[in-house]
Amino acid sequence: MPSDTSSEIRELVARRADLLDELRDGPREKRALVSSLPVSRSTVDRAVTELTSFGLVAEVNGRVRSTAAGDLAASLHRDAVAGLDELLGLASYLDGIDECIRPQPCFFGATDVVTEEDGSHAPAERLIEAFLDADRCRLVRGSIRPAFSADVRERMLDGSLVVDATLCRDSVAFLRSYHESDLARVLGTDHLTVREYPEPLHSGLYLFETDGEVSVSLTIHAETTDSVRALLETDRLEAVAWAERALRAVRERSSPVESV
Repeated sequence: MPSDTSSEIRELVARRADLLDELRDGPREKRALVSSLPVSRSTVDRAVTELTSFGLVAEVNGRVRSTAAGDLAASLHRDAVAGLDELLGLASYLDGIDECIRPQPCFFGATDVVTEEDGSHAPAERLIEAFLDADRCRLVRGSIRPAFSADVRERMLDGSLVVDATLCRDSVAFLRSYHESDLARVLGTDHLTVREYPEPLHSGLYLFETDGEVSVSLTIHAETTDSVRALLETDRLEAVAWAERALRAVRERSSPVESV
């Protein structure tokens, strides 16, 4: 398909998105579309003609229906708009994400978002809930501070939560300084693995497995206090696949942490 035709279709879908949305639940008569949309009958006629010319809608027995291509085009457009709206709402936070785990566009659009605007501790509390519910977590950064939930710590120690953690040097140093005995107990077991990433990290990526379901969480931290400023969570398959790749790439650059 020529690029100018593709551009024309994209523009048409965006311009006629409201009409395509009206057809999501099945065929409609034109007069019903006029009643549902703030447009005239001539505008509906023109829109149907335009969309029909590209195979996005069809008229059958006096009713307008969306074609398979029309349904898919409208869905892609809705996802793109939702993703952009979500991304723009997070613009003030996104610069805090480390380059190695900066999410792809597939992460946005159907994401649960918790920020410090929902309460100063709301993002951290949401993260702790995920740790308490999960059976396994693979993560990058995941720094453990004194305020971290004691219940999560116990799950890490008793083996009820399997953790494969890649942490920055500061986080590893913190563990050695304040939790060396705990670290010595679990390193080398089959439920906790720790690796050290050679560069500073100021955000976190977590892949949680809970009762066979997989979800991804991304945390953005304040550099000075390490408090969680925002948490983004999704179980979209594309986001899970991206997180798998990102975690693997970071892990390959890291070295095992061993007890001393």
